[in-house]
Amino acid sequence: MTAHTPAEPASRRLAHLLREDITQGALAPGDKLPSERALAETHDVARNTAREAIRILADEGLVTAEHGRGVFVRTKPRLMRFGQRRYARTLRESTGKSPFRAEVEAQGHTPRVDCTSITRTTPPAEVAERLRIDPKDDTVVRRENWYYADDEPVQIGVTYSPWSIVEGTPVADCTQTRLVPF
Repeated sequence: MTAHTPAEPASRRLAHLLREDITQGALAPGDKLPSERALAETHDVARNTAREAIRILADEGLVTAEHGRGVFVRTKPRLMRFGQRRYARTLRESTGKSPFRAEVEAQGHTPRVDCTSITRTTPPAEVAERLRIDPKDDTVVRRENWYYADDEPVQIGVTYSPWSIVEGTPVADCTQTRLVPF
């Protein structure tokens, strides 16, 4: 997971801890989060800090607030993935759509993909190893895409591409964050 620095806002550090609990299953879909007061006491932060951490998770689609009841880990939408077929060339050729768009529309939902960041950076060690590049000498383009079905978050995808491959292509345009029309 991402290393967090003391200079990082306490709300982001708390959101990171709660996110890890959710992704690792300590907080399961449908589980109620502790109250703002309990989070503040447990993590030695102000209630406003706990409230902001919950807002961060809600913005990411990991939790939902139910007025008068509390905040709950969101249950995942029932969206079927097509497995190997989704990357078949024939799917794109027959539909003219990306695999994600084709899957979501085939199930009667409206897809959306937001490219939330594109940055040129030094690759993490495990990424450099997989890409067989030297992290001391080579850089990568890191893209983060958020995938939605009917405006409900489905998945976050992070990809790394060696700069030597993407340089001079639209993928290398790190000057802006953009909405990607998938």
